[in-house]
Amino acid sequence: MLALARHFGLSNTTFRRRYPEIARVIAQARTAPTDSTAASGQPSAFDRLAARNAKLKRANRLQADQLKLAAAHLQRLAVENARLREIADDRAGVTRIDTHRT
Repeated sequence: MLALARHFGLSNTTFRRRYPEIARVIAQARTAPTDSTAASGQPSAFDRLAARNAKLKRANRLQADQLKLAAAHLQRLAVENARLREIADDRAGVTRIDTHRT
């Protein structure tokens, strides 16, 4: 659809807005099974690549979410560790020598 819109000198959004029926037909054609899939019962090489790409994108999104969660846990643990060290130092009677004068 993007190539068709470019051919007519339009943006993709403008093409979809001005020609919704054509956009709908193109979208349906993209989601319909290909002739090679229907004839042989096996997905085409393109279909296999598209499915593999979608699977990799899902895995990438999941790993990115897990990385964000791990970073948040590390931040929380660092703050908690600092607070617990202060409490332990206070209870042990540790006197801090402040190197920064105000």
